[in-house]
Amino acid sequence: MVLCQGLKCLSNTEYENAISFFTKCSQKLPNNRDPYLLRAIAIVRYAMHKPIKPKTKTKMLKDAKRDLNKAMQNSAKDYNVLYLRGLINFALHFFYDAISDLETVIEKSEEASAKHYLARGRCYACLSMFKEAITDLSIAINLNKDLLDAYLNRGKCAYLIGDTGLAFMDFQKLIVIEPKNPMVHIYAGNLLMTTGSYEDATKAFTNADNIHKSSLALYQRGRCNVALNQMAEALKDLNKVLETAQNDKVAIADRECLNALKSASGGGAQRAVPAGAAEQSSVSGPI
Repeated sequence: MVLCQGLKCLSNTEYENAISFFTKCSQKLPNNRDPYLLRAIAIVRYAMHKPIKPKTKTKMLKDAKRDLNKAMQNSAKDYNVLYLRGLINFALHFFYDAISDLETVIEKSEEASAKHYLARGRCYACLSMFKEAITDLSIAINLNKDLLDAYLNRGKCAYLIGDTGLAFMDFQKLIVIEPKNPMVHIYAGNLLMTTGSYEDATKAFTNADNIHKSSLALYQRGRCNVALNQMAEALKDLNKVLETAQNDKVAIADRECLNALKSASGGGAQRAVPAGAAEQSSVSGPI
């Protein structure tokens, strides 16, 4: 009955009450896996969904890992529990421990699972082992063609090792799967910038801003406009950025630089400036 009460609280996102019920249940059934496993799940959900300090979050994740260790003592061959411990190790940035857990899960599982390879691939990526990450993420994609996170992470890894062809293919796939996700268009735009396709990159950033107003998309589009000698358009983009990020010192400096160039050229402002010449703005994002 106590276990069922905890489950009801967990389903109603009453995480503190759920933790309390599962604690009582663990005292009644110290050699049973379920109370420890469920308390760990409740702790993780609380840590992930409630506004708490980073130190408190870390402590709670460590508490959840402790519970999973106890659950495994009572059910050593439960690889679902081991998988969850691998995810917690990942969240705690214990990447080698996470890989160790996930390797065992992959080896012992009866059927190959895309989520297992995705999780291990992300660990490899965080350790800058990009080729190993791409291998695992490719397996995950082969197992599940619609796995958004696998394309996203493989695209980032491919970009970082200079495989722009694979990166572009993955970001195109992301756009097909989630056309209304603005970050997908920003990733694609960033990749196009690095290959010198500034006009196409501008379109990608425009799409991102149309989906959801984004200072990052506007700043990146401004950089493209500089590379295309469209200084007036670049100034418009920087002004829009500063409407929402008034204290962005890099954007302010970029605007002053463009205004100076415009004045020096008599208002024409048709002088090329490398898009990457400016320091990274606080609104700029990944790749």
